[in-house]
Amino acid sequence: MRNIFSHKQKTAIVVAVFFSISFALFGLPQSGSAQSLETLDNEIATIIRDISSAVVTVEARWPNPKIPLSPENLNRFGEPVNAILGTGIIMDSLGHILTVIGMVDQFESFFIHLGKRSVKAWLVGVDRSSGLAVLEIKEPTPNFLEATPFPPFTGRLSLIYGRTAGDTGYPSLGIIAGRQRDGSFLISGSLPPGLPGGGVFNLSGELIGVIRSGNDGKYDCGSSAGIIMQQSADAYASAYRIICCGSHDAGYLGVRTTAIELVTETGEVLGEAVVISEMEMSSPAATAGLRVGDVITKFGKHPVTNDYELQKLAGVAGPSSLIEIEYIRSRDKAVVNVTLSTYPTDYGLDFNPTKTSEQNRLSQARQLQKKIDSMDGEMRRLQATLKQIMSRSASSR
Repeated sequence: MRNIFSHKQKTAIVVAVFFSISFALFGLPQSGSAQSLETLDNEIATIIRDISSAVVTVEARWPNPKIPLSPENLNRFGEPVNAILGTGIIMDSLGHILTVIGMVDQFESFFIHLGKRSVKAWLVGVDRSSGLAVLEIKEPTPNFLEATPFPPFTGRLSLIYGRTAGDTGYPSLGIIAGRQRDGSFLISGSLPPGLPGGGVFNLSGELIGVIRSGNDGKYDCGSSAGIIMQQSADAYASAYRIICCGSHDAGYLGVRTTAIELVTETGEVLGEAVVISEMEMSSPAATAGLRVGDVITKFGKHPVTNDYELQKLAGVAGPSSLIEIEYIRSRDKAVVNVTLSTYPTDYGLDFNPTKTSEQNRLSQARQLQKKIDSMDGEMRRLQATLKQIMSRSASSR
């Protein structure tokens, strides 16, 4: 479905966009603008019609239907919510569905909505370094989308398309704002709930990217701060690795960070970094001696300027990797070697976007209780040792 438009249609789209922008900037005649906008409208409708059958709704259900995913969220019938809906892309004729990892983590059963039908799907695997996952349905899929090998261009208008339920598609327009250091692209525009996993298309109808998350890093809820898109060729490469070789575990550092600017006392900006704002007590970062308030400037040889970049670098490095981290504490620069662990799935301080705040609180409570039990055992051991020392001291008098 990559080359679905003729050269004439592509030319019409380019002309339509040119006249639309020209009218807005230079005040071209009303009739020319109306005609160009009508042409653009028709061509976008054609793109949506041709891609809609290959962009599908993904339904993920909670393992135990008696335990609601989010007790405070009720459907229109007043019943608890036990499933979430998101978007997936049919990527080949074998029934492989590309989606985001937030649609599969902590869930057990999956269904793909194909028009009026709901088809059971199975999880092939996940790639935690890219944040993507692959599902599979056991039937051929003649309608699928191929990735374009050409990179997106900054400043170009793009069509964002996802699905949330049944036949309902959600199209919107955005402008590619630029490439980020981790290779992803930022698109201006808001991200409605359920669209991560959807596609980003150029005005020739080619799939140029896969919606990974909102600019705030969230998979399962809306974002007004922009959209993070992974280039389609890179996303498909990650998906093929999953299909071929199984899941890929990401390395885990165990911190949350906030981006900051490094400035001198005179106000001169030296660069960007991230400051540790939260830390899991038993994480690799804590074990290595890092603290809340430390400013991380480098991960290995790579400068760190934002939280996602740090997570991405750790994820790609993988578990058991020994990484030198450069940081600043109380104006002093230092380095520490950190051995990354396996990305957790049941920690209170994790980066699993499918968890609700209630689930996070329960997970944190479990972790704290484990620590209390461990400390209680250690206290009893120390008390027994103290009694032995006091007994020996008394008998020696």
